[in-house]
Amino acid sequence: MRILLLAYAFPPLATPQALRWYYFSRELAARGHDVHVLAPDLVVDEAESIEVPRGVTVHRCSPGGLTAQIHQHRRRRQDARALEPAPALVAAAAGATENGAELNWKGRLHRNIDSSLSYFMYPDSTSQWLPPARAQLQRLLPYLRPDVLIGSHEPAGVLQLALDVRGDTPWIADLGDPVLASYTPARWRRKAQALEARVCREADHVIVTTEATRSCLMHRHATSAQRIAVVPQGFDACGPTRRTNAGTGAQPDLNLFYGGRFYPFRDPGALIEAVLSVSGVRLHVATPELAPAIRRMCQANPEKIELLGRLTHTATRSLQQSHDVLVNIGNRSPEQTPGKLFEYFGAFRPILHLSSGEHDPAEDLLLRHSRGWSCANEPAAIAEVLRQLVQRKRAGRLDDDLDLGLETVAAYQWRTLGGEIDRLLQRVAGYAGQRRHTSSA
Repeated sequence: MRILLLAYAFPPLATPQALRWYYFSRELAARGHDVHVLAPDLVVDEAESIEVPRGVTVHRCSPGGLTAQIHQHRRRRQDARALEPAPALVAAAAGATENGAELNWKGRLHRNIDSSLSYFMYPDSTSQWLPPARAQLQRLLPYLRPDVLIGSHEPAGVLQLALDVRGDTPWIADLGDPVLASYTPARWRRKAQALEARVCREADHVIVTTEATRSCLMHRHATSAQRIAVVPQGFDACGPTRRTNAGTGAQPDLNLFYGGRFYPFRDPGALIEAVLSVSGVRLHVATPELAPAIRRMCQANPEKIELLGRLTHTATRSLQQSHDVLVNIGNRSPEQTPGKLFEYFGAFRPILHLSSGEHDPAEDLLLRHSRGWSCANEPAAIAEVLRQLVQRKRAGRLDDDLDLGLETVAAYQWRTLGGEIDRLLQRVAGYAGQRRHTSSA
């Protein structure tokens, strides 16, 4: 089967949605499918990039507008520095400081330009990619003649692109999260709702990551449950590693790790405050950027908090396995479960989840599989749990009542989830083929 994926977020980007389709396209190609991807030609900092999966053909086109000019400049800078690829120089070319915690003036300029464009363009500045993508598809579609088309959200512009070009090709919308979400700017909420409704009405099938999102779409648009599949984020299994609960010395530190970006709906302030208030705890943070106030708080306490800056996806996964406890911060919306939680499952280490409130699906998932502990995302609640975990580690029983094996979370392996995507694609393509055959007869 020939598959054409439309995706703004795809390797070398290493965003959650790019990683999702890195693994799905890898699994589909491994199952013998002819996988093609249309994606923008973006220049990514080496520390944030991942390679395209083997066996997947990627067709690149310009990201369009000012974004294209910015990335052309980045490519020239990278080419000029090819003979001296020191990490600090590569980071500077990408607009970041050496430790990745703060953007330099170039990074701030690019961010400001992006914010300005996003104010006037729906859903944001990535819509500059749509005209070049449409032109590329006019050439690609007659040549490829895909059996099925996939639109990968986010950004929402990819869904609009799929609606515009699909013709009679069956297509699947991988929404992941709702198009109209809690963080959608007020000026775009009407557009987001209209696009979401049209996708639910016209796509042959819709994929989401949580049952809550499926229920939300069914309620909003009277969409049948049979047309919406729940396929969550996943992890790549590398085998559980047994580590000693007790550290080195009489009073070992409890080493916490957080990897990923922070957002307004995923605030690290309470975590930072709690770590600073509890002795015997050290937090390691791998994130490309921090809010100035949080960054200053961390830098003022280097004995308690270490900022690791930008790390590759591979390096991040390795660090997850080497720490005592992995920290996950819940989203405020009940329709969303952070993909980081599933990635943590693959590290086979205890997880401390900071809950966003009632009906938190991530908390339910964590406790159901006995992978760690949960508490409110508040300084006092976090501090109390941290004190208990310090005592447990010193007693050599940190994870005694947890199940950190593979069996309980095996259903979330990318290989398993890729099989679900494979079956769904074949069902949609087969149904569309039968429909066309019946119509022609």
